[in-house]
Amino acid sequence: MKKINVIFVLISLIGLFATSCVKENIQENTNENIGQKANHVAKARKINTEKESTNPGDVYVASYELSSTVGHNSSDCAGSCTMVGGVYCHVNCQGYGTTCASTAAVRVTRNPGKSSSYEAITLDDYGPTDELTFNMPARSFYIEDMDFDNGYIWLNIPAQQLVRNNIHQSFHYENLSFTTQALYLNL
Repeated sequence: MKKINVIFVLISLIGLFATSCVKENIQENTNENIGQKANHVAKARKINTEKESTNPGDVYVASYELSSTVGHNSSDCAGSCTMVGGVYCHVNCQGYGTTCASTAAVRVTRNPGKSSSYEAITLDDYGPTDELTFNMPARSFYIEDMDFDNGYIWLNIPAQQLVRNNIHQSFHYENLSFTTQALYLNL
């Protein structure tokens, strides 16, 4: 009977040690190396300023062309590069071709219900995808334009699932913000 208890204790200790090593490796792969492995660029370009703005002095209300990578090839990470729903995992490419490139032309307006946030709709029916939904990851888009203090601004879009409007065929982005520092890592 004692021999069985000793074997059980040894197996438990080995399991505990192996589990802590796996957790340590997952922590190491995701937190420390995430910026090095998946630091993707996201940029935006102001297409035109909206003339019909309710706030004519609001330099953020305009049309923009957004471009970034969305997802990555599985060979670029060990299957645990991006946080989705509280769990690290791999996100496949979204967008056109094999480069995970995604572009969209959007019109940004002030959110009527929240004076400090903005919203946007796509201006065409194929950006950022021609599918019915798009899993928009959190992105901070760098905009270089002399209309902004210091000649640049960051357009921040939180993670959200975009659903195509059946009538207008556009996507609606919510809770956008403009800041002088990026809010998201663009992973």
